[in-house]
Amino acid sequence: MILMRTKTYEIGRFLGIGFSCNVYSLIHGDEVTLIDSGISASLAERLLEELRKIKASLKVKNLILTHAHLDHTGGAATIVEKFSPNVYAHFNEAEAIMEGDESRVLTFMFPYGYTPVKVTHVVEDGDLINLSSGDGLRVIHTPGHTSGSICIFDEKNKILFTGDTIFAHGAVGRVDLPTGDAEQLIKSLEKLSQLDVITFFPGHEEPVMYNASQEIKEIYNHIKMYL
Repeated sequence: MILMRTKTYEIGRFLGIGFSCNVYSLIHGDEVTLIDSGISASLAERLLEELRKIKASLKVKNLILTHAHLDHTGGAATIVEKFSPNVYAHFNEAEAIMEGDESRVLTFMFPYGYTPVKVTHVVEDGDLINLSSGDGLRVIHTPGHTSGSICIFDEKNKILFTGDTIFAHGAVGRVDLPTGDAEQLIKSLEKLSQLDVITFFPGHEEPVMYNASQEIKEIYNHIKMYL
């Protein structure tokens, strides 16, 4: 489960199963920051079991939701019920997450129930989420897949968590779902192409562990010709 270690925290991944997203855990001491929650309560329970195997005393302090889609938010209520973490989402996604908006959460696409959760921290582009390790995670607003999609950037370690904005091997998030927008996605890819990134961890499939900036630039240059 542990993919990478920085000087101050460990990065774990609970691999997405089926339609579910990858869930990333940033572990420092007994505290965990999760990026996304997976598609369902049952998968969230399995995630928490895996965390207990790493260290029984681990507690989830922060839950960052990259966007409202069920495959990223369906397990949030289970995690909130267990740990009452800080829950972060972009302003444009928060209402859908808290109200369970069927068209925005996409409950009509997946055979899973959804329990709304309270977003305790509504974030905007440029906000900083501080970790107990002393590291900061920069919020980067990347609309396109949804209007409130965000990426999370550890500037010090040059690590980017991309949600469904961009994936490895030339893939990007689909833009044909509610609030999706191809033109905005291209602008978001351009923004990401200007970052100094070594590694990026996407919401689905495998990470890009080295030379991620070059990968992002190539994807941006390719996609802008076709979208």
